[in-house]
Amino acid sequence: MVNEIKRSRNPNHLKRWLITGGCGFIGRNLVKHLSDEGNHYIRILDNLTVSKKEDLAEVSPFTELDSNTSIQAPDSPVIELIIGDIKDPETAIFATKDIDIVVHLAANTGVGPSVENPKKDMEDNVYGTFNILEAARQNKVRRFIFASSGAPVGECVPPIHEEVAPHPVSPYGASKLAGEG
Repeated sequence: MVNEIKRSRNPNHLKRWLITGGCGFIGRNLVKHLSDEGNHYIRILDNLTVSKKEDLAEVSPFTELDSNTSIQAPDSPVIELIIGDIKDPETAIFATKDIDIVVHLAANTGVGPSVENPKKDMEDNVYGTFNILEAARQNKVRRFIFASSGAPVGECVPPIHEEVAPHPVSPYGASKLAGEG
């Protein structure tokens, strides 16, 4: 039944991706991999605080969208960039429209900055993740992939695995644990 639903929404079986934080290092490498693989529509949502449009341009050509654009994922491979913030609910809803898979990479990273400004870390990582999750739910996105970190586990002797009890020692670790929840 799932395949029937996907066929009716997407007659060419094109996978439609949203990658938040897609201009960052991991995001660009995922974009490159997907575009090399072919048959993917890729939409990127990034606020460009860490990376630049030029970083993405080195990986692949793209079209920039804005919130005034009527958005509908095409039925052919293409890469589109929305410059916006995951903390804005309207942007999140706009970005997740007609998407099959969200890969959520956007986040404040690093323990040090989270200790210096725990409120910003919480707003970006917890509230931003909530916005993307809620928008995905409203737009009936079928898959959501959340990029976490070893930080929720805290200090422990390797190997780290999913059954290790979390004990975050920083606001960053706590924010990523909240996203996992």
